[in-house]
Amino acid sequence: MAKIENESAVKEGLEVYQRGMEKLKDSFPLELKDVSSEHQRLSSLATQTFMKRSFKDNEGIFMKCLEEHINKLFDGYLCQNQEASKKRCENLLSSLCAPMTEKIKKGFYAKSGGYELFSQDLEVIVKEYKMEAKKGVKAEDTLEEFLKQKFVDSKAILQADKKLTEKEKKIMEEREKSVLLAQVINTKEQKQQQLEEKMKAERRSNKERMKQMKEKMDEEIRLQREEAKRTMDSKLRVQADLLEKGFKEKADRMTKEMEDFRKKNKEAEKNSDQLFKNMIENMNKRHDETIKLMMRQHSEQMNVIMSMPRPESDSSSLILCLLLAGLGGGSLGSGSCSFPCSC
Repeated sequence: MAKIENESAVKEGLEVYQRGMEKLKDSFPLELKDVSSEHQRLSSLATQTFMKRSFKDNEGIFMKCLEEHINKLFDGYLCQNQEASKKRCENLLSSLCAPMTEKIKKGFYAKSGGYELFSQDLEVIVKEYKMEAKKGVKAEDTLEEFLKQKFVDSKAILQADKKLTEKEKKIMEEREKSVLLAQVINTKEQKQQQLEEKMKAERRSNKERMKQMKEKMDEEIRLQREEAKRTMDSKLRVQADLLEKGFKEKADRMTKEMEDFRKKNKEAEKNSDQLFKNMIENMNKRHDETIKLMMRQHSEQMNVIMSMPRPESDSSSLILCLLLAGLGGGSLGSGSCSFPCSC
């Protein structure tokens, strides 16, 4: 009976979570903090729904089941949000890049001075892309892929440009490498920030689960004590009636029964308290393992970022200024950007 009831409780909790996340999905792409915030709220509601119906889940088996299913669903929604962000960013860049694509087809840049014209157009595309809102979690990733593709075109245009000397071409090539390096670092830093947000969300969710578990246990103990009091009051009335009718021997037996009842009830409370402590310990253990994994990923990503060389700031390159401004809040470049732009 308890198994059937608890399975139904898990199902109801998951339905509450899924309904809410399906509504949120209509707004994808969103920033990770917005998805995490709604995940936490719905996870809390799902846990409340489960606890209202759950029955004697003393070892927390079904609570763990709910938690694992919610985390699996959350990972799925995060993937869908990433896909929506990637699609939005690719469509945006495709739209912004359409005039450039047409110019390349017509050979517009295949002339003396063509590389400078191409670079100017690319800078405009990047600036407009950076200004667009609601790009979501794949904004930097998608821009990195775009720049890699465009620098294939750029290299061909650069080599064909007879206006530039070989020395100038080498300088331009180095500048492009700096631009790509800046964007690669931007992408890694965005992923680092997203991992930090996931850790914050996990800590908040675990704290909320602990709170709900304590409230559930406090309520169960309160009900248990009320039931014990009602039973004891009933026994006392029966005993008083026996004494009034002169059945002293039966009344004495009732005294022993009541003493046994008190001991059993006290032992039951002690067992419930221990089960609760075990559930909390297991939940905290799962939480700690999740955080440790995230911390290890965070440390590995940070080591990669810190080991990468920092691109030099170049005030003659608007695109590099825009990208350097994104590095660690603009503080990681080796020089300051003096180009007269909004970065």
